[in-house]
Amino acid sequence: MKPLIRREFLSSTHAAYDPAVPSGEDFLFYAQLFARRPRCIGTSFAGYVYRRRRGSLSWSEEHLHFHAELGERVLRELGSELSPRSRAALAARKRDFEAVANAAPALIALRHRDWLRLVATLVKRPGAAGTGARMLRTRAIRSWSALRVPAVGRSRKNSS
Repeated sequence: MKPLIRREFLSSTHAAYDPAVPSGEDFLFYAQLFARRPRCIGTSFAGYVYRRRRGSLSWSEEHLHFHAELGERVLRELGSELSPRSRAALAARKRDFEAVANAAPALIALRHRDWLRLVATLVKRPGAAGTGARMLRTRAIRSWSALRVPAVGRSRKNSS
């Protein structure tokens, strides 16, 4: 999401990027804006493509925990201005980031086919198996639907 923001609205909110936040500063900035309930519309157009490289900061466990805490910060600082639905969404976001952070070492071991490390991780973090399986299932469903193949069991009509 990359919004166009009216200067008057931005000035009235006193929202600003926090230079002390190394990552996720845009999330905090947008949270400050949306807490003021602006008029806005959404489109299905993706104005950019975000890619993550292997070994990037985005996949580190510390980074995922940090992003989980950003939602907690928004709840602390803006919670009274947010709707109950927004507060619930931020709580769910934190749970999801924590679950992914917990599963990240197992997923990395799986990606590298490091079976010993994978088993050791799953023994230490039994919840990682469920989260990892859900993530892989979601990725598989997205990949399958992107192929736009007919559903299994559906027959095509003969054109003769």
